[in-house]
Amino acid sequence: MNPLFGNAKRVAIYGSALIALTIAVRATQVPVPSATQPSHQETTFVDALHGAPPELPPSNTTPAPDASLVPHRQELPSQDAPATLAKMPGLLIRNEGQLDERVKFCLRDRNVSVFFTSQGFTLSAVGPERGIALQAELLGGRPAEPQAFGEGTTRVNSYIGGQARWREGLPSYEKIVYTEVWPGVDVIYEPRPAGLEYTLALKPGADVAAVRFAYRGAQGISAEPSGGLKIQTELGDFLESKPIAFQQDGDGLREVDSRFVVMAGGTYGFEVGAYDHERPLFIDPTLTYGTFLGRGSGNSSNETDDRSRAIAIDGDGNVYVSGETNSDFPVTTGAYDTGLNGLYDIYVTKVDASGASLAWSTFLGGANNDVSYALDLDSSRNVYVTGYTWSSDFPATAGAFDTTLGGATDAFVAKLNASGASLAWSTFLGGTADDAGNSIDVDSSGNVYLTGFTGAATFPTTAG
Repeated sequence: MNPLFGNAKRVAIYGSALIALTIAVRATQVPVPSATQPSHQETTFVDALHGAPPELPPSNTTPAPDASLVPHRQELPSQDAPATLAKMPGLLIRNEGQLDERVKFCLRDRNVSVFFTSQGFTLSAVGPERGIALQAELLGGRPAEPQAFGEGTTRVNSYIGGQARWREGLPSYEKIVYTEVWPGVDVIYEPRPAGLEYTLALKPGADVAAVRFAYRGAQGISAEPSGGLKIQTELGDFLESKPIAFQQDGDGLREVDSRFVVMAGGTYGFEVGAYDHERPLFIDPTLTYGTFLGRGSGNSSNETDDRSRAIAIDGDGNVYVSGETNSDFPVTTGAYDTGLNGLYDIYVTKVDASGASLAWSTFLGGANNDVSYALDLDSSRNVYVTGYTWSSDFPATAGAFDTTLGGATDAFVAKLNASGASLAWSTFLGGTADDAGNSIDVDSSGNVYLTGFTGAATFPTTAG
């Protein structure tokens, strides 16, 4: 783990299966007596940081940013945030000696801590068994001192490490701005209910091709069919939403075509369509860090476990995840199967685009162990799942290709309808030894393609 954060303290965890961008809490809010009565709303953080951060080049002092280059994307009518979001943005706090001096600002959220330095930020995330430090670097840019805007009404008490680092009444802010990271390009970070939004503000004549980022500590990054960017880590996948680019056009805003471009070495940048180079341009993705999915109690086993193995995203940003569980995993009324059937069951869950609620969630399995390895969606958002099963009573539908378990384990393929309420069809696939499905793809006609492994000479094959 990045030594800036030492041993991350897992204070509160909402289950244990990591979906998409799921993390636990490094700092929790608890009441701590204060010697003075605050005049603002007050929040207290209790945590422990040990060790020194990695070596960073010295930061440079930069001029105050142009306030006109900090617009609100919410002016785009089609991009208004849903009014039903239950999760409020985290708190953006200046470092006034409570953290290592290399940290300039810290974003404290119930799910994540983000530490901003002069060279980018590091996201600290803790899972059930390990933690990660995911470092976002501004490649080719100059070190810049972030500056705060929009002081909020909340004051923060921070009791971190020894008493000499304790601070009370720290102000919170709406956004921070790195100015002139690349020539003519400012970077603006704002906490949002769905995650950390950042905006690239390009002055007239600035070159978008100069803008490049990298996530150090990630296992890989890839562009998603939905237009988003997937960041793969040991804890699961984080997501950046499809970028929205826009310019001011008279009294309103005009959207500009934009997309992520993944380059060699795990770096990425942006490509934009035609726009007016004489006007400022804004590019606006959001890094979503989501929520934990799972419970803490289940069958008669002494240990409960919720595992995430597969994820897909539809065109509206809804997230589909599958894995296996032996707990009282959250399922929704009207779902296909709302009861745990065996030692481990598969779960298939659809999380809405805000990350604030479950659209639907269901079990899938029989009386023994069942494991999901992959899922995919068709154009109607039906969900296709594959993996393997030990259960002779795994739900196979009448008329399916194979309705009988053939070996110790068989692969399976199942299609759930778009509402998660029923199985369209489900089949075993295997021979008389062990078989498993590892990946799945659905074409535009609804044909399903699988890869996996088999130990069975009797695995079904076709002539030719």
